[in-house]
Parts: sequence; C-alpha cells; structure tokens
Amino acid sequence: MESSYWLVDADERDVAQVPASRTLLRRRTAEQPLVAPDLLKQLSRPQEWQAIGGIAMQWGLIALAIAVSVWSDSWWVTIPALAFIATRQHALLIMMHDAAHFLISHNRAVNDTVSNLFCAFPFLVSNKRYRISHLLHHRYVNGADDPDLDVNIHPPSRRALLLLLAQDLFCLSLIKTVRRSRKFGVIAIFFTSQPGFATERVLFLGFVAALATAILYFHVGWQFLLYWVLPFYSFLQVLVSLRGFAEHAGRIDGDLLTHARTIDVGPLERIVFAPCNVNRHLEHHLYPSVPAHNLEALSDALRGNEEFARGAQRTQGYLASSLCVFRELYGPAASSGATLT
Repeated sequence: MESSYWLVDADERDVAQVPASRTLLRRRTAEQPLVAPDLLKQLSRPQEWQAIGGIAMQWGLIALAIAVSVWSDSWWVTIPALAFIATRQHALLIMMHDAAHFLISHNRAVNDTVSNLFCAFPFLVSNKRYRISHLLHHRYVNGADDPDLDVNIHPPSRRALLLLLAQDLFCLSLIKTVRRSRKFGVIAIFFTSQPGFATERVLFLGFVAALATAILYFHVGWQFLLYWVLPFYSFLQVLVSLRGFAEHAGRIDGDLLTHARTIDVGPLERIVFAPCNVNRHLEHHLYPSVPAHNLEALSDALRGNEEFARGAQRTQGYLASSLCVFRELYGPAASSGATLT
C-alpha cells in the first residue's frame, strides 16, 4: 500500500489522510506496516502534561542559566550561558513544531495557545502561519513545491559551510534570518485577510503588552537584549542551520527510507543539536502523528522491522564520528550533487 500519513490541509478546514509526497511515492512499503497499528495508535497519543512540562522545563533552564550568569558577573560564564540558552530556544522551537501537528494537545485551543505564548510569540512567529508552511513541507518534501527546500540543501564545501556558520554566529545573517522568518512571521497576521487569525492577533497583542510591562517595571531592557535577543540571532542561528542541513541535505533524491535522516546521538549532541528527539527526523516524516517525546520509542519499534533496518541509512552523530552527518556531506565519498551553486 502507498505510504500515507495524517495531515492538516493548508487552509486547516479539515483533517484528511492524504498520500505522501511525490518523492515518497517512488517506493511502496511492504504489505505489512512498518509499525504495528496498535503500537502506532498508542505512540500517537499526545501526553498533554508531559509536553507542557517539557516546555516549562526549557524556560526553567533558561532562567537558571541567566541566574548563574548574573551571579558570576563574568563573561567567562556569560558566553557559555548564552550558548546554552540558544540550545533551549532551539528546544522551544521544536515544541512549536510539535504544536504545528497538534501534538501538544488534541484540544486545538489549548495546543495553539500554549504554543503561541511560550514557543512561537517569543520568536515573533505565528503558530498558525508556521503550520501552513510546515505541512506543505510534509506534503511536498524535497520536491519543487517544498517551502523548505532551500534550507535543506547544504553549502558546496567545508569552507562555504564554515563561512555561513561564522556569519550566523556573529549576527551577520540578520537580514537572511528576517527574510526566512517572513514565511511565518507573526507581524503578517495583522495584514492578512485569511480567516482564523483573529484569536492569534488578540493573543499576540496581550503577549506584547505583558512583555513590555514586565521589561519596563523591572528595568531589564538590556538583560532582555543580552539573554534573549543575542542568543537568538547568533548561537541559535548556527544550531538551526546545522540541524536543518542534517535533516535532508544529501538525501534530496532519496526514497521513502532515505529521504531524511535518523541520527544516533550521545548526551552532548542531544543537548546541543538534538533536543526533543529532533534527531529522529526520518521517523517523524514516516509518522508525523507521533509527538516528540515518543519518537525514540517509535525509532526502537522501526528498528525491529526488517524493511526499515535494511533500507534506512542510520547516521552516527552530527559532527564527531566516521559515520556522522558532516562526514557524509563533506567526506571523501560525499556526492557532488544536491549542493548550492
């Protein structure tokens, strides 16, 4: 049978089971599903309090990093703290991605309110606009109509990659970042005639009012710039670039089991590059109904399937092994195709 998954239509009027993208349809799955239907149903149930607790934990870790930096009064502590804050910002964006699939809560109002207030608005992103763009990525993954195709293609050489990451780190990619976010930036919700944005507009105005009041009342304007804005436009951009390439780069023409990566990571890379099981990107594309906190269990289940074990090309880490993403893209055996020109 053809691979298929649950998607929300781009206009969000209904939920329908639609065929996987044209790239995925190049291959048919075995007659038996990759994962037992009962197990998939179990793994696809959002654990609302687990998801909300995970978001709260990221904010708690950000607060802790700020407190340690302020207490130390040392740039030797502050700079690593800013880098760590960026890793937690990254985790919040991954949770926003889960919300795009309604995986924080099946209650749409709860799902979108939590995501907007704690995962999307802090980055000036509209949860609804992100959902529209992201679900098109799932529908047309790696195809000409994939809105993320440009960020899925890696730079052509190590030198070009290092130059790009240096620009990200030193805030030289600010214009690029702003342009990239226009696809789902929150400001655009005030200039669209599309239905369904009224609630988000009111919620965002309330968010901005609360944030401005807190900054003015506690006199923490420069701290906000240092501990939130600076990590966002520097360290976070490096992480987003690396993680973005790692998901599909070099696999653009892959079939059902090779078009995205599943990456095995250790504790350090999990903290830095792969919060919330985002390293299991192949698993996510195969079964987008499974929330982030169950992707590792889904990966274990898939590993026991002969077709998956035979066809999927597992990757060992992002940077630090002979089978890592970096070596696959830039090692001696790297293909010259699917690169930027």
